[in-house]
Amino acid sequence: WRTWSGQYLLMVPSVLQSGSPNQACLQLHNLNESLSVSVVLEYSSANTTIFEQSVRRDGFFQCIAFTPPRATSSPLAFITFSGKGATVRLAERRSIAILNVDSVDPQGNRIFQWLNVTSENAIVQLTFQLIKEPTLGNYQITVEKKSGSSTHHFFYVEEYVLPKFEVTVHAPKSVSVLNLDFKVKVCGTSPERRTWLFPCSLTVSFPSQMGKDGCISQVFSSKIFELNRSGYQMALHVKAVVMEKGTGVQLTGSAYIPVTLVLGSVRFENMDQSYKRGIPYFGQVGQLQGEISVYSFLLFLLSCQAIYKTSDNCNAVGWLLPFYPEAHYSVHRFYSRTNSFVKIEPEPEVLSCGHQTVKIVLTTHYLFGHLLELDFSFVSYLMVSFYAQVMAKGKIVLSGRQQVLTSGALKGTFSISLAVSEKLAPAAQIFVYTVHPARELVADSARFQIEKCFKNKVQLQFSEKQGLPASNISLHLEAAANSHCALRAVDESVLLLRPEQELSAETVYNLLPLQQLYGYYFNGLNLEDDSKEPCVPADNIFHNGLYYMPVSSDFGTDVYLYIKASFLGPGWNFWPKLEREATSE
Repeated sequence: WRTWSGQYLLMVPSVLQSGSPNQACLQLHNLNESLSVSVVLEYSSANTTIFEQSVRRDGFFQCIAFTPPRATSSPLAFITFSGKGATVRLAERRSIAILNVDSVDPQGNRIFQWLNVTSENAIVQLTFQLIKEPTLGNYQITVEKKSGSSTHHFFYVEEYVLPKFEVTVHAPKSVSVLNLDFKVKVCGTSPERRTWLFPCSLTVSFPSQMGKDGCISQVFSSKIFELNRSGYQMALHVKAVVMEKGTGVQLTGSAYIPVTLVLGSVRFENMDQSYKRGIPYFGQVGQLQGEISVYSFLLFLLSCQAIYKTSDNCNAVGWLLPFYPEAHYSVHRFYSRTNSFVKIEPEPEVLSCGHQTVKIVLTTHYLFGHLLELDFSFVSYLMVSFYAQVMAKGKIVLSGRQQVLTSGALKGTFSISLAVSEKLAPAAQIFVYTVHPARELVADSARFQIEKCFKNKVQLQFSEKQGLPASNISLHLEAAANSHCALRAVDESVLLLRPEQELSAETVYNLLPLQQLYGYYFNGLNLEDDSKEPCVPADNIFHNGLYYMPVSSDFGTDVYLYIKASFLGPGWNFWPKLEREATSE
């Protein structure tokens, strides 16, 4: 099949999620005859046909939805691609995995159960009362579905006596050796986070009276600590003792303040993993006052240096010398056999969903290098097809094709509109590619952080932020018309003991079975297929009385890195796989 002049590209997530729709995208390029194409998912002894039809036109591109079966034992499965024509026989088989998105019911004693429960608008509310002296430890609630699968939730029963109040010490995260003073604030609050309004005393290095807000602040001079003298431990320990008047109850709070020699620094942030010749390079520096310079440029390596401020201290025995550290960053070039590149402009900020669908415009740069033996010098403009796939939550959620009319220079930009919604949260991996006439896959991948939002919008708030006992407070709930809402009310002290149990967008998204993965390792399985053509060993060659030693050449990263970062399990007969094998020779 390597003698076939056409190319195919099949992209499937390397980890499929059972019981829910997944997508596979197939593209055929330079098709000069009709092909009967088949894509089959093989698991255990059962086969699931994903795609099966006759393709007659060139430039075929289609994404197909399918539902993988449930993994019963090993998660290992296979995707098989085949194409048959009058003169063509194509076949390829790749490894993937199947992830079950539910949990196994653990063994345990059943203390309560409900049978034949039906939900109203997908919400069920049930209650049961524990005995007066329940067994302490972990409890679990198990929900068994009609399909036979189950999911569970854990809660913990323990004895705990809430303290009458707690002490919180607010101190700087660090102080430098040149700080003249620093501020410490101590507060005494109740477990319900109501501020103590009666006087308390604070003992740090002196007794002091707390204010009506239950807090006290004190500014300390650093001179007495001699922060710039060597031989001391580079940290300050703050200890506060709060005593309740009338009862004599005392509680202690503390804080740890590191002492640093760093007066200011710069850092490189959100830097591109590689640079592409002729394409803008994107990155950020943490301090605007800093200076950036390229101090070395090799054929395959670009090195950058950022300076906040030069240090002009003199050596002094027994004294600590503060300084301004420099930042260094090195980046390798991106390898393309035809010197052709695609670049998606990054967005370091989290993209907001909003109350309506928000559309963003992704600017994409492209540059096509030499076209080998192909000559387009007589053409003023060339129509190029770019393809885009968007992955979120481990699935292909969006795909499309865009025609771009390029100029004679074969360099420019185009835009892709993307609707930001809950379908893309919490992160969207965007993969944009095109096919070079010399059979090279030219691509780029970028990851965008999305606000953790939901399709159904709801707002909940009290009429007053604070209130006295027995006062009348109203609760305002706002949602779309005909919405079915569920409310949960718990004592705030429960959340103080286990703050991770607080219901939030973060906790809901953490329940997702698959959020972000990289590469082809999953549950101990290596889904990356071995090379069909092993590399030539790099041995010394003896010729005409002389030894010739092979020279190692680093071609840099290539498009295979982007496919791997997108967590796509590809099947192809384009150039990237052949180039990846060659780089290890």
